[in-house]
Amino acid sequence: MKKTIVISTIILFLLSCAQKITIEQVDFDLKGMLENKVEVQNLEIIKIPPFSENGQELDSVYFDCELLFINDLFLEDFKFNKGMNVSAQNNVFIYDKANRLVALKFGRTKQIDK
Repeated sequence: MKKTIVISTIILFLLSCAQKITIEQVDFDLKGMLENKVEVQNLEIIKIPPFSENGQELDSVYFDCELLFINDLFLEDFKFNKGMNVSAQNNVFIYDKANRLVALKFGRTKQIDK
């Protein structure tokens, strides 16, 4: 009986850990979106309570960070040069229950002059 309770507790703990969005997850997803041409600095996240949309449970994370471009990045609407430092504030990533990024909202960005 005790063995079953211990195993159940461990399984619940592992499942709850798997569901948490971490700084590492946000860092990984942000770098992936920017083609790994950026170093993410001073990343701060705040977990927002889960919500449902169209019957799907979603988690969301609010975050601020600084982005240092380590290579040039040219996208359709943006151009970032190597060495450019950008402050990104009021961003939101939305994840499904498998911790896959399903939506995003970029907030304000501004170039930091150093």
